[in-house]
Amino acid sequence: MLNELQAIVDDLAHRLEASTVLEDHDQRMVVYSSQSDPIDEVRRDSILQRETSQQVMDWFRQFGIARATTPLRIPSHPELGILGRLCCPVRFRGRLMGFLFLIDD
Repeated sequence: MLNELQAIVDDLAHRLEASTVLEDHDQRMVVYSSQSDPIDEVRRDSILQRETSQQVMDWFRQFGIARATTPLRIPSHPELGILGRLCCPVRFRGRLMGFLFLIDD
């Protein structure tokens, strides 16, 4: 299953020319594409630590990502080391499974 998810994320990142990650509903890293510039501190740390800090989760969640059913843009937050992103909630039968994040500053 992870190999399939990895292939999907790699293909998507290649087609969109954007560094891409897939996180679960608790914003823990599942798979990620190769990363190219721009990359921010939050992306680097989430890959290395395989999770996201509470402060960063709070930043993203204030924009309604847990309730969203369509993609939404998240603005940058330089003080937290966050570049702007496109967040695509991943749902199955209406249940939130995770998030696909593409850096799009």
